[in-house]
Amino acid sequence: MAKVYTGKDGSLVLLGDPIRTIAKVINWSLEGQADALDTTTLGDSFRTYEIGLQGFTGSATLLFYAADDGENSASRLLKLAKAGSVDAAGSKIALSFRLGVPGTALGKETVLTPLITSYQYGASVGEIVQASISFTVSGEPSYLV
Repeated sequence: MAKVYTGKDGSLVLLGDPIRTIAKVINWSLEGQADALDTTTLGDSFRTYEIGLQGFTGSATLLFYAADDGENSASRLLKLAKAGSVDAAGSKIALSFRLGVPGTALGKETVLTPLITSYQYGASVGEIVQASISFTVSGEPSYLV
């Protein structure tokens, strides 16, 4: 039987030592773009194109909650955004967007180096506090199974 992925199968993980789930994530999305380079020449009757530069952008919505170490998980990502997406040691952070369990037949994983370009958070009466981040991917994402 085919595997149908649902939101329950998704997670967002901060890679490093140790690898840990960075936050309680409501949703995440990743979008790819590619430039279309016009290769049409004189005398052609129809336009022709080749793939040019490629890039990815994305976003995620996180819940604020108290982690075991007392720090709020969403605030970790906000601190990374303010620090230019680098950790305390000055290393670029890497995020893993996962569906299922990586390393298994049904696991899918996309690893990327994000530059967090915007973040927003706020509170409403009767609502759980949420934070939204947007990012641009630096370099090529890797796709692991």
